[in-house]
Amino acid sequence: MQLQAVLQLNFVMRIQIFLLVFVFIFGFTLIDNSYGQRDAAQREDPSLPQVSLQLQLRNSEGQLVTYLEPTVMHIPNIAMVHEFLDTIKDKKIIEKNGEKFELIQYDQKYFFSTTKQIATYAMVHKETQVLLFRHDGYIASPGDILDISWKIIRTIQ
Repeated sequence: MQLQAVLQLNFVMRIQIFLLVFVFIFGFTLIDNSYGQRDAAQREDPSLPQVSLQLQLRNSEGQLVTYLEPTVMHIPNIAMVHEFLDTIKDKKIIEKNGEKFELIQYDQKYFFSTTKQIATYAMVHKETQVLLFRHDGYIASPGDILDISWKIIRTIQ
């Protein structure tokens, strides 16, 4: 009887250790991707621009419904991001710590004609999403207007 109790306890301990190791390994895998600014490979690329996005959703009466500044960004194709940024004509040159950068700022508007739930916003070039922000999301209704403000800083190449 005692031997059976010891074997059962040993089995339970093995399961607990397995679950602990599994959660520990799996948990650290998610930490890097859940709230990180960029994918790991992208964080190491010095050509990556610094991108700030502001989204303001207003209803048909002009009242502010949602304000977002998403921080979780994914860049599937950095070359196409630079290709798109090269097409923007209105750029300023700024200097920080002796290094020169391009400051690119532009605004967009989107008018909703149907009800949509949205949790991402993308920079699109040649019908391809070249930079994607993920955020908490919002529900837009017909007549709502989304004001989009981009601020991008990149090294001059």
